[in-house]
Amino acid sequence: MKGDHIAGSIIRALAAVRQECFRPKWRWHLSHVLIIEDEVLLAFSVEEALRNLGYSTFDIVKSAPEAIEAAEQKCPDLIIADHQLIDGTGVGAVKAICADKSIPVVFVTGSRTKVRQHLPEAYVVDKPFNFRRLKSAVSRAVEKPFRFQNN
Repeated sequence: MKGDHIAGSIIRALAAVRQECFRPKWRWHLSHVLIIEDEVLLAFSVEEALRNLGYSTFDIVKSAPEAIEAAEQKCPDLIIADHQLIDGTGVGAVKAICADKSIPVVFVTGSRTKVRQHLPEAYVVDKPFNFRRLKSAVSRAVEKPFRFQNN
């Protein structure tokens, strides 16, 4: 009995530590995320990671035209985009969406070089992503939102 009590206490303590480690240290006032990704499992993984950061609503789209339409329907507080999509590019979608407004943007992509060619200052997380890198990039993007200025 005493061993069960100790084991239960240890399990509760570990659960509390784990919960604290994954609890966001900040709660952004931001809530809606537009995920532009044509790999469904990756999109769901990104969504789950962002829920752990406090985001609550999501639109997941697979193409640049769908992304632009979704952003017109509901302006996102954060955009996570892949570069290479089924139809168009994440860079093209982000430029169109951010032409008249500033929105935090993070690219989660296997095409870092292509993104940097078009948007040298972009926040990029390489695929496969990990939670810490995504969290760091989102934090930086929130501090300095993206606005496309056609020069």
